[in-house]
This record gives sequence, structure tokens and C-alpha cells, in this order.
Amino acid sequence: MKLIKKLFPSLQIKGIRKKVRSIESMIKRRRNDEKIHEYAIFSMSEALRDVGPESICIDCGAHKGLISEVFLRMGATVYAFEPNHYLFNYARFRLGDAVEGGSFHIANNAVWDRVENIKLYLREELDEETMLDSASESSSILVEKTRDNIKYQTSEDKFLEVESVDLTEFIDSLNQDVHILKLDVEGAEFDILLKLIHTGVYKKVRHIFVETHEDKIPELREKSDETRRLIAENGITNIDLDWH
Repeated sequence: MKLIKKLFPSLQIKGIRKKVRSIESMIKRRRNDEKIHEYAIFSMSEALRDVGPESICIDCGAHKGLISEVFLRMGATVYAFEPNHYLFNYARFRLGDAVEGGSFHIANNAVWDRVENIKLYLREELDEETMLDSASESSSILVEKTRDNIKYQTSEDKFLEVESVDLTEFIDSLNQDVHILKLDVEGAEFDILLKLIHTGVYKKVRHIFVETHEDKIPELREKSDETRRLIAENGITNIDLDWH
């Protein structure tokens, strides 16, 4: 530090440390991004095999657009939903060429089994510096996720106001079947899946990959059991509840 002060007397050490932390954080994010890309390619490898220019993929809970990017690189047209407006703008900027080219369509909405103005609960430690790090994860439309005894709990007092899209209606409105639907929606997945199953719209999607959250939100256990029962009773093979 003495050498730094000698060579750069006009710089504040505090500012240098902050810049170093910022660079370290950026490197960490890039490494995490690479892991997410690799995981998506590995876990969806069979489904990705036939993805091409005629394919439609839907990314719900798009976050920074990393899995959307995998779909785009395979040549698909992607419809993405990200309710957190910080992450929505980040993904839109990252994949700006695809936005301009017409292959990437991202909406600043939550997805659910209904259209409604709702609250998106954020994690307590979220601020401008942590928005793109792990603290941006786990935002949820479920107030149950604000309890203290679960990992990645959100704050009942920290939220964004967003509008939800009825995902079943959206899929049904498309003029062709969907190749891949990815659902990582922090607790809303079972409401969506139950409607997809009851309406039969799940048949319009070739592969559905779901990250479930009943381990973090015990109130979801009943809906989880009902969903798994319906999948078994109806012999549904295109819904993967063990993804991620």
C-alpha cells in the first residue's frame, strides 16, 4: 500500500480497494455464468439436440438471460420473462443483438396461472452493488418465502410491484408448439403446472424443465404432491421436476 500511495498519491486507498472488490466480483460472476451455461447444456442436452431456427423456447425467471443465451445460440426464437426490472434490463442489454435481430423477446413480467398486479419480494440484503450477485436470486411472488427459517429468505418490506402473465394463456396463444419451457419462478411453478395439466396445454410443449422449491417453501408441499400425482396418473413424460 505504501508503494501505491507513492506512485499514485492522488488516489484514495479506499477507492482502490472498492475497485479491486468490484473487479473480483465481476470475475466471480463470469465464472458463475460459465457454470450456468455448462449446466444448462449438460442437463438439457437431449432436448437441445433438435433445437434450431424453427424452434420456440420460453425462459421463465430469465435472470441475466444465461439460459436464454443457450437457446439463442442453438438458433431458437426465445420468449423470456423476468419480473425484476434490474435483471430485465441487464438481460436485454447483454443480448441486445438478439433483441434487435428479433430472436429474443423479453418481458418485464412475472409468470403465474393468472393475470394480476402483484408484489415481487426481494432479499433483504439486496442493494445496487449486490443486484447482479447472489442476492438477486430467489425473488418470489410468494410472501411465504419471507420467513426467517429458510435459505435465501425474502423481505416482506422489500418488493417491486409487477404484473403477472398467465403462462398457460400465453403458450396457448402461440401459433406453434414450444420446444423447451424452462420454469425457475421461485414457488409459482406448481400453480402454473397444475393449470397447464388441467387445460392440456402442457401437450403443446415438447420439454418442460422445472426447478421446484417445496424444500424452501414447505407450504408448497401439498401442490407438489398433487402435481406429481397428476403427472403419474396421466403418464406425462415431458415434465422434468428434478431439473436443477
